[in-house]
Amino acid sequence: MADIETNKSIILENLLSLRKKMLSTEINEEMIKISKLFAANGIKKAGPIVTTTFAVLENNVLDMEILVPMDKIFELPNEYKFKPKFKLTNAIYARHCGNPAFLQEVCNEMVEFISRNGLQQIKDRIIPSDAGKSLCLQIGGKWHQLNGPHAFFL
Repeated sequence: MADIETNKSIILENLLSLRKKMLSTEINEEMIKISKLFAANGIKKAGPIVTTTFAVLENNVLDMEILVPMDKIFELPNEYKFKPKFKLTNAIYARHCGNPAFLQEVCNEMVEFISRNGLQQIKDRIIPSDAGKSLCLQIGGKWHQLNGPHAFFL
């Protein structure tokens, strides 16, 4: 059973934002491109990467956003946008470390917690992950983990 916490918040500043429609196989490529961009410009990641999936379209194309906090501001190439702040408040939180096979169970427990406590679920799930080591996605209602620990905000 997941240890679910309430009234959690996360605030991140100076973010690179990439909102794009892509296949799940392209996500890692985009993360590598961002990593190379940071390395070429002396930028360091200043917190967890946040991803959210807005929609799953035809042929499993994902409409998603990747947010990466930066340690300093610099002029981004046109495909990226700068966001000064990301703030999520009054959220519930659960952390999953372990076998990815049990990831869906954590998500199910959180949805059940929301229902049982009369909370309102936001449409999109916000997923901070220990970037560079891991990435987490929700695809077609199922959570997919590529390795490492994850924190889920619903």
